[in-house]
Order: sequence, then structure tokens, then C-alpha cells
Amino acid sequence: MKVGVNSRLVREISRGPLSLSYLDVELVELGFDDVALLDRSLEINHAMLWGLDSFDVAFSLHAPTSDAREPNLRVDLGRMLRHNFRVMERVFEIASLLDVTHVVIHGGDIVRENRAKFAGVSYRKAFVNTVRNLKLLASLARDYLVTLCLENLCDDRVGSLPVELLALLHAADADIYATFDTGHAFIIAERYGIPLSDFFDVLHPFIKHVHLHDNDGISDLHLPPGEGKIDARSVLRDIRDIQPENVILEIRRFTDPENVKESIKEVRGDPFFLGVFYEYGQECKIVNLG
Repeated sequence: MKVGVNSRLVREISRGPLSLSYLDVELVELGFDDVALLDRSLEINHAMLWGLDSFDVAFSLHAPTSDAREPNLRVDLGRMLRHNFRVMERVFEIASLLDVTHVVIHGGDIVRENRAKFAGVSYRKAFVNTVRNLKLLASLARDYLVTLCLENLCDDRVGSLPVELLALLHAADADIYATFDTGHAFIIAERYGIPLSDFFDVLHPFIKHVHLHDNDGISDLHLPPGEGKIDARSVLRDIRDIQPENVILEIRRFTDPENVKESIKEVRGDPFFLGVFYEYGQECKIVNLG
């Protein structure tokens, strides 16, 4: 099981707050908002790839999503758009050049009340289109020897409930696996009154990739385990039971860098002795990575 962090944390890759030597991880998940892997005309930044190749870590990729910072890189699998495949083929090319095996993707966008901000399609249309897109992308991914990992999300995209994500994976009938996101799962569990363990019970045969982070059960804060309300000890026990191929600490803010480092150590070690439970008040400054 490889343990890693998201690229937004890493000083050498995205001018983040922490160095690779401090983090001491073997894997970094590259986000297209954090690292200029593609420009707006979908040209690959080969100079960036050469630079990344000099680091002594492996990489996974988080494919661009519908809210990507650069509009021309946005991918919404809730719509049947040729542009989705133009972007994703570039993503797979980058994966091939960096020897990446795991690429994280999101289900399609759903209409929300704030249509000006979030112009998705109806739920059923988004679900059906996501399945169609997954089948096509799986075929393309095989050509690049890439494993697609579909992430469980919150209410604005298809794939928030565990049975819903399972249905997407079965309907796609392809070599697609799950990225289990602990923070998203906790928000959904709290909102709908379901046990967080349902995600493990339903999805465990498909989980190859994990995004590990914490929150307050309401907002997607991306805190280190122990800084929010998730029972981190129980979650780490479940993760160790299913033995995914990768665990990414997907952290965007923290009160102390040592919390991040301790979290990495605990993922590698015995989850029954999790040492990252913190009590913090208004006097503690949360470092926010944006």
C-alpha cells in the first residue's frame, strides 16, 4: 500500500507549504489546478513532466473536473461531449509519460438550484451519460495501461451514496474501480443518517485508491485525520482491512504541519494507535491552501 499526499501540499511541485523531504511519502497525486500539466489549448507541458520525473516519488493523477480553474480543461461526464475525450486522452498521455497507473475521475454534474453557478443536467440524464462516458473512457484507458478510479462525491454530482457508486461501476461493466473519499463519505453519511461503514461494506471489492481527510460533517474542509469529527481510528482500521493500492492524504488546510506528518506515519503503522486527535480552539491558526 503506497502512502502519498496531494500535490497542493508539496513545495517542490506546486509551491505548497511542505517539502517532500519533510513529508517523506512515496506517492504524490497531481491535480491539474495545482500543476501546469496542460495549457488551455490542451498542449502537454513537457518541461513540467521532465521536472517531475526528477523526484524520487511515484505519481497518480486526479483528472480535471467540471469546476477546473481553466475552463478549457473542464470535464463533465454527465454530458456527452467530444471535449471530455480530448481532455481525457491528454490526461492518459501524461499518465503514460509519468508511468502513472491510477487516474481519479468524477461522476457527472447534476442540476442545482443555483443554475448560474452549476449548469448540470437532470439526475437521470447525468447518471446515464456518466455510464456511457465511463464505458468509452475505460476502453481508452486500457490502451494506456491506466486504471480508472471513480470517486464517491457529494450531492452535486452522480455517485454520492455507496449503492449509487456501486450501480455506476456495475452499469459501466468495465475495468473501473473506486476511489474512496473519506471526507465526502462522512458528509453524505451525516446528511442522510447512514453509517460511514456502509461505504466500506458496499464498495470494498472495488476500492483501489483512497482519499483520506477529515471535516466537520458539513463542509468539505480537507483536514488531517483527527482535526475534524470523523472517527479516524475506525476509518484507518477499515482502510487497512481492505488494503487499497494507494492512500492519498488529500489535505488542503491544517493547524500544524506535524499533524500532517503524524497522519502519514499512522497510515503506514497500526491504526489502533492513532495519535492525531487534536483539540484546537480559536487560538489555533488553520493553514489554508486555497
